[in-house]
Amino acid sequence: MTQKTFNYELEGLKFTVTLFEEDGVIKAKIEVEEGYADFNAIYWGDDVTGNSGFDGFGGRDRNLNMNGAEGSTFGGEAVEWDGAAKLSSPGLGKAGAGKDSFVHEGGSAVFTLEGLDSLDDVDFLGIRATSTSTPEGSIKTIAVPEEPEEPEEPGDDFPEWPQDISNITLVFDQDAGDEKPKPDGDGFYTVKIDVPNAFDDDLDNSIDAILDWLVANDEFITEDSDLLGVVIKGGNQAATEFFAFGAHNTNGIAADDLPDGIGFTLPDAEVPGGGTSANVQPVNAIDMSYNYDTFDFV
Repeated sequence: MTQKTFNYELEGLKFTVTLFEEDGVIKAKIEVEEGYADFNAIYWGDDVTGNSGFDGFGGRDRNLNMNGAEGSTFGGEAVEWDGAAKLSSPGLGKAGAGKDSFVHEGGSAVFTLEGLDSLDDVDFLGIRATSTSTPEGSIKTIAVPEEPEEPEEPGDDFPEWPQDISNITLVFDQDAGDEKPKPDGDGFYTVKIDVPNAFDDDLDNSIDAILDWLVANDEFITEDSDLLGVVIKGGNQAATEFFAFGAHNTNGIAADDLPDGIGFTLPDAEVPGGGTSANVQPVNAIDMSYNYDTFDFV
């Protein structure tokens, strides 16, 4: 892991500390959202007890300790510190609000954490700060890392087609580019794309790349174009069907009705059985046609 984020929210003071590795060195970026504080020390510890040889700061810096419940327990459990880095001595001195370790609302500062070798060793992060905007005027506080957000799974709008897909027809909810059926169009911009046999049989895996290509190459498609869904045609084991896309999809990979008023219909075929899949009818109601190979979507 190359980054860990810790959030702190106290009365009159709210800030975030992000630990990250840069050029083999662990650094801490402190960002204050509300209030202000003079950050004097950062402590770190793992969730294992009895393995620390760290006994805190001594001498003139012993006042940077994390003694007391607020600096040595989290969630009712004892925290054992494995190391700490001094950021500054308490007191703003002549520098006042210009002191490097004094961070106010909307500001940030970055510090190198000498002695910390790996982010994997940080399960607790303690902060010692003075000259704060809290009622007490100083803090000892602990946080655990925020859970990283799970990446969103790609949408599942289309079924895996049982045979090779031969073509797809994208239906956009827009007047731009809408010229068919003649003479007035139907209020939808429709784009048919013939695809090779090697085309992925699950359109979910390629729809984003197709849309990116259209945005870059089709004069009528922009990033704001609203794709209502796609008609998929191919083989004789599944009927040509329309599948709603994205926010328009309310039933997963099940087929949907064509939008009301669109200028073509789906073929009337009972598949599997005696029927075969076919193109939408009439084909000349589609506004634009492309060939996947010719225009190099890959």
